[in-house]
Amino acid sequence: MFCRDRSKKSGLHPWCRDCRRHPETRRNRKYQLSPGGRLKKQARDRRNRLTSKRRHYEREQSWRRRGIALTVPEYERMYASQGGMCKICERHISLWGRPHAGGACVDHDKTTGHVRGLLCSPCNLGIGILGDNLGRLNRVVAYLTLSIEVAA
Repeated sequence: MFCRDRSKKSGLHPWCRDCRRHPETRRNRKYQLSPGGRLKKQARDRRNRLTSKRRHYEREQSWRRRGIALTVPEYERMYASQGGMCKICERHISLWGRPHAGGACVDHDKTTGHVRGLLCSPCNLGIGILGDNLGRLNRVVAYLTLSIEVAA
């Protein structure tokens, strides 16, 4: 009944196939379902509290690894000052979402680490692909302007 698991000392997975198929029978009691099918309030509150603290810690660690000098309170103030919008295209961005799913990207100067603002993912990728180079950006603008004139 138990599957093989090479990462375990015994060589077997700790749960049988039936228990793995039915999450309500698992041993994890702190996330146990109540009779109504909802997580118990205590477990839900604990999970949300830990998730929030963990998310803030991991976000700051990620910024530090990339050389961005930013804390979570500074990030939240920057988001509020921009009105929850991308600084370039003014598209709505979410505060804590993942960048690919509409969350805010921290735009910074790669040489100095200075934070310029919060952008949506497409704008941040565009700046990154252009390499923060104003000459390239001006050539892109000229190219697009020329193509509009030719089409008209």
